Amino acid sequence: MLYIKKSQPSKEAVNEINRVRREQKALLEKRDHQIARKAFDCLDKSLIRECLIKEQHGLCGYCMRRIENDATTTIEHWEPIERNVDGVLDYGNMLGVCDGGSKVKEADLEDGRRILCCDAAKGNQEITISPYNKSHMDKIRYREDGRICTHPRDEILERDINDILHLNGENGLDTSTRLLRGRREAYRSYFDEMRRKGKNISRAYIERRIRAIKSKDEYPAFAGVILYLLKRKLREFE
Repeated sequence: MLYIKKSQPSKEAVNEINRVRREQKALLEKRDHQIARKAFDCLDKSLIRECLIKEQHGLCGYCMRRIENDATTTIEHWEPIERNVDGVLDYGNMLGVCDGGSKVKEADLEDGRRILCCDAAKGNQEITISPYNKSHMDKIRYREDGRICTHPRDEILERDINDILHLNGENGLDTSTRLLRGRREAYRSYFDEMRRKGKNISRAYIERRIRAIKSKDEYPAFAGVILYLLKRKLREFE
């Protein structure tokens, strides 16, 4: 997971949200979550996804897989509509997330099991962990085996990571989208890079690598792993 600095949506997205508020006012005033979702579905979602993907640098707000502005990307309500009907058209309550494995072909499933993650696993459950909360994201750590944990250990955040979002798979198995494998590969690519550099690694080099990633409009998939390791390396020069 990566910290997401929430920005203002585009003028087109704001106009679209306001249009739906006006046109679906009668439905929204019923304050029924099923009816509110129908109002939400009246949005031109491509305009909303475009804004979310831009501020998230092209990555899923939970697992850091690549997302695109198409039907494979879900507009997730961090606080479920079932819990807060008023948040249905609140851009500040929206995240761009991947399909969570729901669209993975059966033939591509590991061990024949579909293990969903992200919003596909979360559904209408409430969570505490938020990529908009920098203090939460500062606790995130990555292990060599691809698992996410927290330091200092936060049982509430780890419950969300493991039991609700399934970012570490389930019962020792990877998710259908193979998140652990992706994070392991990112971890290994970092150490391959460090071995190639050998004794030429310097503070300036690490700082340049961090800036190079953060300056991109689109981050590489699982960028949080590389940034975590680079920042850990940077502390060795303090």
